[in-house]
Amino acid sequence: MGKLQQQHDQLNDADALRAILNGLEKSEGGITRATVEEVLTAVAQAGEMLAYQEVAGTDVRSERSRYEDFCARLERDATRVLRACGGGDQYRALRARLGVDADEAGWQLDAIAARRQRRVLIVAGSTLAAFLFMLGLGYVFRDTLFPEDPIRDAVSAAQAAAQKRNPAAALSAIETGLAISPSNAMLLIWQGAMLPVTRSAESTIAYAQARTALGEADFLLERSQVWLAALEYEQALKDLNGVIAFRPKDPIPYYLRASAFEGIPERKAAIADLEKAGELAQAAGNDYLYANAKIRLGYLMQQLAP
Repeated sequence: MGKLQQQHDQLNDADALRAILNGLEKSEGGITRATVEEVLTAVAQAGEMLAYQEVAGTDVRSERSRYEDFCARLERDATRVLRACGGGDQYRALRARLGVDADEAGWQLDAIAARRQRRVLIVAGSTLAAFLFMLGLGYVFRDTLFPEDPIRDAVSAAQAAAQKRNPAAALSAIETGLAISPSNAMLLIWQGAMLPVTRSAESTIAYAQARTALGEADFLLERSQVWLAALEYEQALKDLNGVIAFRPKDPIPYYLRASAFEGIPERKAAIADLEKAGELAQAAGNDYLYANAKIRLGYLMQQLAP
């Protein structure tokens, strides 16, 4: 019997719900291929039991808060949970088997992971090859890919200022965005990166808030993209090495690290990372990232050709 399964013979409905929530909270941080189906099944059971007891008039406000907190943590770890499921198709199949509505909170992990991946690929376009590719793609799909978004506009303005070596202007743009969305993790990371040494205490606070929201691996991944956008390639390398230590089979940090190597420039190292990213993306069934890695790989190999 798995650790999330409970003997409920001697429990009333509220006790049974609390037992499931206890098991879920103990499982946090340890979701693997072997346990992911059990965890998500327990989440579905807890959601169903909560709804039933609320309709019955039982006071389960505390249990609802615990459940929603666990669902929020699942969303923060969406990429890792999908990886444990074996990919988006397997996750959606499991969700269908459990009879869960895809619009429910905590059950949109595939959409969340897809949004994060799109952002990773767009930021990686700061190097010349990816920039040219994304420029053409962005023009064709500009209305779909780039709707009005004040947060994205703040990041774009900060990136342009950082590339002109004007951190004060970059910081001003980011703080305009933070006035609209003070808890946005990407804006907080930009703020921490652009704050001068004389305001290092504020930088530490901004980074700490972002770490709490994202977790260490995603924080390093997001910050590496800030360094890439600001053309700070050595800083990006440090963060991406950290991400790879956490996720050695994830193609995305290798893809981004190739951008950092390319910017130094260390093209042979960039080629090695693109080959690794393509290999891992193909194994994971990520055709979009695989195609991008191959395009950039061909461009770099052409540059090295005698």
